[in-house]
Amino acid sequence: MIPELGFLFHQMESLSRIAYSHPTHLAYTGPRVRAWVPSNFLSFLASVPEAVQLQILDGSPAAVDLPRRPEAFYLFLLYQIDKELSKISKPKLLDSTHGTDFLMVNDFVSGSGATSHSTARALTISLAYSGFQETNRYVRFSQILQKALCGKTNLRSYNKKSGSHETIVQRKVATSLPRTLSLSCACAGRKEEDGLTYWRSTVGTEDHWLPEMIEVELSEDGGVIVRECQRESQQEQPEKWISCSTSSPIPPSVSKLVQEKRCLQKNHKYRYQLDAVLSFIRDDSDMADSGHHVLHIRVSNAYTQFLLSEQLKELDRLAETDWVKSAMFAPEKTLNPDVYRKRAQRVKEALNNLQKSESSSAGSWILANGHSVQESAIEDARAFHVSFKEPCLVVYRAIQEHDHKPEQLPTVKAEMPPSVMVTRSITDGRPPKYAVDSDSLPGKGDIIAFDAEFVSVQEEDSSLTKAGSKVTNREVRHAVARISVIDCKSRKVIIDDHVLPQERVVDYLTRFSGIVAKDLDPVQSPHHLISTRSAYLKLRFLMERYVVGRVRADFAY
Repeated sequence: MIPELGFLFHQMESLSRIAYSHPTHLAYTGPRVRAWVPSNFLSFLASVPEAVQLQILDGSPAAVDLPRRPEAFYLFLLYQIDKELSKISKPKLLDSTHGTDFLMVNDFVSGSGATSHSTARALTISLAYSGFQETNRYVRFSQILQKALCGKTNLRSYNKKSGSHETIVQRKVATSLPRTLSLSCACAGRKEEDGLTYWRSTVGTEDHWLPEMIEVELSEDGGVIVRECQRESQQEQPEKWISCSTSSPIPPSVSKLVQEKRCLQKNHKYRYQLDAVLSFIRDDSDMADSGHHVLHIRVSNAYTQFLLSEQLKELDRLAETDWVKSAMFAPEKTLNPDVYRKRAQRVKEALNNLQKSESSSAGSWILANGHSVQESAIEDARAFHVSFKEPCLVVYRAIQEHDHKPEQLPTVKAEMPPSVMVTRSITDGRPPKYAVDSDSLPGKGDIIAFDAEFVSVQEEDSSLTKAGSKVTNREVRHAVARISVIDCKSRKVIIDDHVLPQERVVDYLTRFSGIVAKDLDPVQSPHHLISTRSAYLKLRFLMERYVVGRVRADFAY
């Protein structure tokens, strides 16, 4: 999962790096910069047993309803990445930043049974709205969150002492606080009485129910206190913090158990800032699950500076390139170098303005709606008073007080093992024909040649308009079916593998690729056949050597 996600994030950052340098206003029929479709990641996801079991895949008859599917997918990602990182990171990276410890204490109401307790750890926290409907008072976000962190439920359990089933009170109390507080809203696609009523309420005429700033404190009596910052209608008014704590006192026996679990924790109080909100937008349809998801997310100034710096490097490189002498084909050569210099100057000005800005270091907000990404505002992220918008996920990030030093987060350095180069064939388990030991692989200054063949896994779907122009409804999609790499110095073949696509092949493109159905048959293929993941890991291993050893690669398609 981690390599696939890393490649996905790399592609998105690369789009930002090259988008400003690519010509868009000139008449040109060559390739364009386009939004990257993560088909490889989705294909890999379908092969993960945990993803199938958690019912997060489109097309599954038991899949979670569309409005709440991102909540299940987010939880799957956290646990899957945490599981993979646990092999190379101690303590586990995501667990140390997202994990919240809970203590569950069970007490019989009659007092005749023994008290039992257990512990649990969660990477996300689900909000619950039961118990608030009985009150006619205004219910705040801090009250809902406080109950999720410190609540009690009446259950039935067998009492060995009395020999019968009796009512028990189960208390679930947080004993630690995460740096990243991920909340599953648990109400998208539900009826109004299942929580949406609270989200659609407002305070006064200008503020929204979801607060921008909250504080969570583990109190000395074993409870949890949640405070929310309420904005006043007049901006010059000071911040107003509203506190919410446990409505009923915690029994001394429970308080003692909680304090014993909390004594090892360093931080008993965090102030959190809203960082991301994922929402479900309903379409104008009578279907219950008709709609799509949008994401409001805060982008830090530091990350914006990084992206602008990458754009500047690319523009400077293009401005200094002699396209007349260069044999490299690229659509950028259709522009005059002066165009790149002017663009580079604008990026420099944007960088300087960002560095001189006296605005908050919190950053700016953007809205991701499908392939459209645009500037937004925190008020849009917090607004749920409209009937077509429903909350799915909310993420808060802990911020440091001025008198506290930032905590050092654990770091992870993962390197691809050389063993990925000797993957055995799916057909008969034999090792690769052109296995090369790690010491003989290309190093610094070496040149390698790479070639790949592809097959189609999705046909094009198009139609003609009345004017006779072609409209593409669904584009053709390819999957890699063979990879070959040669060390140009030694003229040795490093890799020559056929690759089994994870999707059904609709066209082997034999006229171009030379590949026939038997070549990719996992039962009778005469070639060294490997999975798409194994092919990716091999190329990733060579690229990591390129980053470390600066291997030069010539690509042929």
